[in-house]
Amino acid sequence: RYVEATVSRVVQVVDGPPSLVLLDVSCGTGRLLECLRRQFPQGTLIGLDGSWGMIRQANAKTPVRPLSVVQGLADHLTFRNATFDRVVCTNAFHYFHRPLNVLQECRRVLKPLGAVVLLDWCRESWHCRLIDGWLRLVDRTHVRMYTRRELHALLAEAGFVTQRSERFRVSWFLGWKIWDMMLVIATPTPS
Repeated sequence: RYVEATVSRVVQVVDGPPSLVLLDVSCGTGRLLECLRRQFPQGTLIGLDGSWGMIRQANAKTPVRPLSVVQGLADHLTFRNATFDRVVCTNAFHYFHRPLNVLQECRRVLKPLGAVVLLDWCRESWHCRLIDGWLRLVDRTHVRMYTRRELHALLAEAGFVTQRSERFRVSWFLGWKIWDMMLVIATPTPS
């Protein structure tokens, strides 16, 4: 339920021409790309992930749909400047050790009229602050959760203007909607 709720939220806000060129940073198993392929059948959709295991799963799930899923790091994208109409990152921002570098790289590969769509865990409620602290102790891959204010500041420092920002909750355990999420859409600051 969690994956479907978060992926569908991103699918609802990603817009663009039929020939959309999109990068999914830390695409995992490619679930979001599968959904976006239905919405943009003529688009160029590229997934990037640092884990070969995730890439294998993404490629195994989509043999009929031509999706390009490549190995790479979010803070050092190997794409040319101004390549993508949209860059999305779903359920992964809390794993980045250098979040500002990631956002600067997203800014670099975006076209001037492009947009970045970020959906991630949100550290605004007391229970999510507790979960964040606990995860820092027990999960070596977890770096930190952010508040919307913190994410907006990082985006501004990376050269973005926040266009939309919302907080919502999704079900994580026994159908209880207690997991705080945030969805932020930002565009490059005009040069």
